[in-house]
Amino acid sequence: MVHKPAFGVSGEKSPIRWDPKNFLDNASMYRNVMAFPRILEESTTLLGDAYEAIDGRRVRNVICHGMGGSGISFEFVKAWMRSSLKVPFEVIRDYNAPSYVNGSTLSISASYSGDTEETINCFLKAREAGAQNIVIASGGELEEVARRLGVATVKLPGGLPPRAALPYMFAPTSQLLEKLGLGEERATEMLIRAVPEVAQALERNAIEIAEERNEAKRLSRALCSRIPVIYGHGLTYAVALRFKQQLNENSKVFSHCNHLPELHHNEIEAFGDACSRDFVAVLLRSRWEERRISERFELTAELLQGRVGEIIQLRSNGSTPISEALSMTAVLDLSTVYLALLNNVDPSSVSRINTLKKRLNELERFEKG
Repeated sequence: MVHKPAFGVSGEKSPIRWDPKNFLDNASMYRNVMAFPRILEESTTLLGDAYEAIDGRRVRNVICHGMGGSGISFEFVKAWMRSSLKVPFEVIRDYNAPSYVNGSTLSISASYSGDTEETINCFLKAREAGAQNIVIASGGELEEVARRLGVATVKLPGGLPPRAALPYMFAPTSQLLEKLGLGEERATEMLIRAVPEVAQALERNAIEIAEERNEAKRLSRALCSRIPVIYGHGLTYAVALRFKQQLNENSKVFSHCNHLPELHHNEIEAFGDACSRDFVAVLLRSRWEERRISERFELTAELLQGRVGEIIQLRSNGSTPISEALSMTAVLDLSTVYLALLNNVDPSSVSRINTLKKRLNELERFEKG
């Protein structure tokens, strides 16, 4: 991954010992990120024969429902297979399925925990509408209901925070579309090929690697005490959205993302002369980006010059677009863990999310009572 700042940051960086023993990481999020390649490899074996329950010849559209770490997997699939998808593909992050859902719809419901209420509700709505359904979960109510109703289920290994389990949802969905003839016909091959490339990217950025040779550490330094504004295109926009979510959950910082070329029709106008230098613009680039997109990225960097605290253009290695995107994702995940170290927060804890879920459950019991 290449770090290309447009200009430096004023002031000296405070020293820190990059030592896991000094790291407030009670559930070992660092170890979970470093396990990304192993999880990806394992994930390619999970679909099994579940796809045989779906009649691909009947499918005219696909809806995928999932929230947070489960839902982002579908954004990767959609962006990756944009040029190979044979049918419309929509990602739903809500309680209800679209009104067009019928017997020609393939409904894919993913919840790592199996207890995501929005996903469970959307699954049931799609089933009521006559869709063909498949569930991806490690247990919980979603898996229980699916098995009771005789719905095909992809059983995931448990024990991870949902955001660390991205490959467990991403790979089976990709392979399902491959098996049904609806998406990338070499999906499994490309995912297996990506495993060692992702592993190499993480090894180059492990906590033992010195900061001057460690892209993830240097990036976390640049983001410390600032607001990341992340831009991508196509697959790198899916990476940008994932990065934003990981900054929120792991690093406990606010961040924003958008995609090219849409931001050139609105958001770019907000970066006036008085724009805050507390912002750091992170541009996620790809060796496969089209010429016009490359020009737009470079013009974006020019227009932001002097209007934000720093501009960082990132690229990653990878022999295919999906390998490049997954390698970039893994390294950015690692940078959010390092930023948690700099912020002295536990990257595994999600106390506000848990509090919100608890309050929602209390309200539901109160309303039923």
